Amino acid sequence: MTGLVVRELEGIIQGEEEDIGFVEMDGDMNGAAGFTWRAKAPRLKKGTPVDVVALLFVHKDGSYGHNQVFGIKTKKGQVVYDLRKDDSEKIPYMPQESRDLFPEAKKILYGECFEDYMKNRDLEKEMYNVAGKDLVERMIEVLGKENYLEWFYSPNTVLNNKKPYDFCKEGKQSEVDDLIGRLEHGVFS
Repeated sequence: MTGLVVRELEGIIQGEEEDIGFVEMDGDMNGAAGFTWRAKAPRLKKGTPVDVVALLFVHKDGSYGHNQVFGIKTKKGQVVYDLRKDDSEKIPYMPQESRDLFPEAKKILYGECFEDYMKNRDLEKEMYNVAGKDLVERMIEVLGKENYLEWFYSPNTVLNNKKPYDFCKEGKQSEVDDLIGRLEHGVFS
């Protein structure tokens, strides 16, 4: 049967140069098919085994043709590369048929953590809606990618135990921005 499928394949990091790594696939790709991928952190060392979630085209003879990499994770399940839908829309040659497979790819990439991924994705989307892109990027810069989402939806004593989310919903983005500035400079009172 020909057509597009999503598969998780074995891979290994073959090189490193700044934030670009090279992954070599196993025999599932009819030999060593290489492709480049970009992951800002962590930078994996040469020889690191990884799992690669890729969109493949199945030929009539059953062999795979590489089409697009959705994600790469370590053997411990840490996702080190995730082609978000927003990124895919910047790739003009990616057909809609490929984009339609994103939900399936996410389930494979995140496994048991998929529900958490979907919840966080929805929270992040709402955050951009109420806070705006500039303020969200400032939160990420100051608070870090690991902390900004939880911080935004948690009560804050400086905001009279209201959430930064609540302030943004009320149109008080500037007060949240001021608080981020205070956190950035270590001023908490």
